[in-house]
Amino acid sequence: MILAYVVRRSLYGFVTVLGVLLFLFVLFFLVTKPEDIARKAIGEKAPAAAVAQWIANHGYDKPAFWNPAAPADTLLVDHFRRALTFDFGRSDADDVPIARRLAEGVGPSLALAVPLFALELLVAIALALFVALFRDTYVDRTATVLCVLAMSVSMLLYIIGGQYVLGKLLKWFPISGFDPRPDVIARFLVMPILIGLMGSVGEGVRF
Repeated sequence: MILAYVVRRSLYGFVTVLGVLLFLFVLFFLVTKPEDIARKAIGEKAPAAAVAQWIANHGYDKPAFWNPAAPADTLLVDHFRRALTFDFGRSDADDVPIARRLAEGVGPSLALAVPLFALELLVAIALALFVALFRDTYVDRTATVLCVLAMSVSMLLYIIGGQYVLGKLLKWFPISGFDPRPDVIARFLVMPILIGLMGSVGEGVRF
């Protein structure tokens, strides 16, 4: 019974992935033309020869769906093959391998996500237990209102407001960037962690 459920859910997930990949293909190769991608990468005033060469270098000159000479050599097949084999190719902007970009971003992302997750969990549980201690009192009702208000604010506003107040006005933390050195890494992590806590504590306590 459990095996059948796992197989069924796995098949549903695989079909969903294929649908998402097809949707992305339509967006990137049918709605957007290769000429538009090329001119965005090398400049709007680039000569036609340079645009054509850029398109050929990136493999965007292949037929979209059907190639009589080589049926497997199409943009659609190449798109699915790359995605399903985790071959992300190179950036259209600067030709840097996207896998390298992902590898470079793993460290900073984990350095922020792990402590933020732990603190969110601890703060939410502590506040929720405190509110539960005063169930059906003004403390409970006030906390409910404040949490709902906090959940109603877009996370983008927390980010912009936090950067403006903590980074620009008070100048306590750098607005952007990351430095992994142990003596300065905290300066780059404290502000996004505080902003993340402010934006998630309402939802966490209500949950």
